[in-house]
Amino acid sequence: MRFPRGESGAAALEFAILLPLLLLMIYGIMVYSYMFVVQEAITFAAQEAAEAAVKVDPAQDPADYEAAVRAEVLATATRVLDFLPPAQRERVLGSDGSKVQVTVGSSPTGIGGIVTVNLSFTFTGLFLQIPLPWIGPIPPMPGTLEARGVVGV
Repeated sequence: MRFPRGESGAAALEFAILLPLLLLMIYGIMVYSYMFVVQEAITFAAQEAAEAAVKVDPAQDPADYEAAVRAEVLATATRVLDFLPPAQRERVLGSDGSKVQVTVGSSPTGIGGIVTVNLSFTFTGLFLQIPLPWIGPIPPMPGTLEARGVVGV
């Protein structure tokens, strides 16, 4: 095929300009897709863990009750997040469950109580960000993802 005079490299030049943009867009789609999956997973884990606190008998000593609720919450959150790689699961739960925040409070009505479970996932450093001049890092990402589950017992 013969090109008109002066247009023989136009397609290669257009490809060279558009390829990096296309690759950045595909990379951004992959990063944000994973971020949304993790956000939904920790939200589900927080709610399931809070609901698991209902299994614990509140008639026991308050200190024992809080310890039993914490153990049940941690076991449920670990089970729900089992699909994550161990290093990423540790970002949510901590190596010993120390990052899981469980609050056992009294109900406003005075009957029963409220269990709140807070989970956070440190997203910083998980994916490469490409710094572009005048634009900043691409793709922009949050430092942490947070989720909360609340249940009345």
